[in-house]
Amino acid sequence: MPSFNTTNRNKLKIENFLFQLSLFLIPSNLAYHLYIQSAYINGRLVDYLLPKLYLSDIPILLFISLNLINNKKLIDLSKIKTKINNSKLVKLSLILALITVINSLVGTHWASSLWYLTKVIELALFGVITYQKYTKKQFDRLSFWPLIGAISLQTVVSLYQYINHKSLIGYIFLGEPDLTSVGIATTSNNGILEVMAHGTTPHPNVLAGFFVIASLLLLQSTHLDYEKRFKKTVKLLLISLTTIIIYLTKSITALSGAIFATTIKLEQNKISNKQGRLIVQIILGFTLILSLLIYPLNNHLKIMSDNPSFYERYELINASKEIITKNLLSGTGLNQFITKLPNYPLSKQQAYLLQPVHHGLLLILAETGILGLILIAIFLLSWLNLSKRHNAPNSAYLSASAIFLILLFDHYPLTLQTGQLLLLIALVYPLLKPKNT
Repeated sequence: MPSFNTTNRNKLKIENFLFQLSLFLIPSNLAYHLYIQSAYINGRLVDYLLPKLYLSDIPILLFISLNLINNKKLIDLSKIKTKINNSKLVKLSLILALITVINSLVGTHWASSLWYLTKVIELALFGVITYQKYTKKQFDRLSFWPLIGAISLQTVVSLYQYINHKSLIGYIFLGEPDLTSVGIATTSNNGILEVMAHGTTPHPNVLAGFFVIASLLLLQSTHLDYEKRFKKTVKLLLISLTTIIIYLTKSITALSGAIFATTIKLEQNKISNKQGRLIVQIILGFTLILSLLIYPLNNHLKIMSDNPSFYERYELINASKEIITKNLLSGTGLNQFITKLPNYPLSKQQAYLLQPVHHGLLLILAETGILGLILIAIFLLSWLNLSKRHNAPNSAYLSASAIFLILLFDHYPLTLQTGQLLLLIALVYPLLKPKNT
């Protein structure tokens, strides 16, 4: 009969493997789609509204299940104490969350909202268990090879796609998109349309975002401290590959996040941990200010209407103005922004433009209203205070800083599986304890 310690070690190995597999599958877009009638808008099937079980959901759900069975204390939220963790704020948060849920489930497209709510709960559990279970050093050790493997695989696939202008295998290969299909992201080179690299993600911006966040996580790793030469080699390789992928994807959003995070990295020795947290707070404040200024600045996007990407953003921001104004208090409901677009005419793009607004805060405000915005503010303040309690180093905020900046220009950290996982890991990383306590 195996000993008790041996059994525990085996369980831990399985849990760690599932965690590593979850990280490796972050850029995978392979999913089982549940087709529902309410996912059709004006006769057109909208992928954002379809409930989906992703390949990456399988190890995540197994990881959650095994940890809950083996150690129910891992989701004891009472252990997560912050300066604003008082009964009144907890009650307010629960009330705001309940209003948001009820508002989301009473509409015609309640199934899409329910799927999104289920996704939020799943990822929240994954994040809480990761925070409770692993120290920073353990996370760095476990995440190193899965992220290296994912980056290497995505590089090979992306280079093949860019050189050959077609998919390597197709959707059955981790969800690789069909690069010959209508509507696939392209760029113009001397008047000739060229297919941009997607990897196994749904869009080039998502691929570039994965490279930036994954590389920043690896650059922060303490697991490599004992091998300085190897660490320098890995850093150089990561920077080179990320630069190549950003070029192949032409992703301005990822480039902005990478430049900002790199600037903080270069100056981190001159910045105290307290100043580092202040920088993150300034980023959040800047996001809010820019969100308020986005309306008067929006006409500048119209001037660049020859660029379809800029014009789409202009159209969607205009629509978000109307949607937010008419649903100011509680919003349209989770994952419901697209369902309201047909009510607001969209000039020449109206025939096909069914996407979330490319601005994270505007999307949150449109779908959850002022009440949801207050809930998000409480969460972010709790997050900052908890990271302060663990005295997180400045480098721990690099991934979060990059993804906050990406949210100024795009929606995928809120709407797509790969982006949601990147956002989750970026938020969890500064909270990890330096050692077991």
